This record gives sequence, structure tokens and C-alpha cells, in this order.
Amino acid sequence: DQVRYMDSAGNILFVDRPSDVPKKYILQVMTATPTPYLDKRALAELKRKKMQAQADQLRQERQREAEARRRRDQQEREARKEQRELQRQDNADRMSRGTN
Repeated sequence: DQVRYMDSAGNILFVDRPSDVPKKYILQVMTATPTPYLDKRALAELKRKKMQAQADQLRQERQREAEARRRRDQQEREARKEQRELQRQDNADRMSRGTN
């Protein structure tokens, strides 16, 4: 089992035995951690999850955009309806003033 320690220059050094570490660095000795190993299936699963998260985010953005369009369209329809109603009232007022 390798161990590691940091020297005064900040370099991380690895040695095979704790007895190989200089005495002034003995308090810094740590067991060397192995490089994590990820097999191809695990990497593929991580990639799939990342792509799924991106697809979910894109779908949510599209849903928000569609909802915003629906609200805007509804507001425009209501504004046109209100405009038509005002024009009808204006025409009715003109007609009533013309007959008096």
C-alpha cells in the first residue's frame, strides 16, 4: 500500500512504506487513494442520465414558452373582443344620437 505526503514546496509525493517518509512530514502521511475506475456501462449510464436531464430541461423550457404564447394569445383575443364591444357601443351611441 502506497502512502502520500506533501513536502514543504507543496509537492505531493508517494512512497511505498510509511517508514520512507521523512520524519518532519510523518504527520501528513495519508493512504494513497486509488484512481476511481468507471466501467463502460457506468459511463454510458452517466451519459444517458445527463442527456435525459438536458432533454427534460428543454421540454420544460418549451412548455413554458408554449404556456406564455397561450397566455399572450388569450390576452390578444380578449383585447380584440373588448375593442369590438367598444366599437359596437360607439356605433349604437351614434345611431341613437342620429335618431333623436
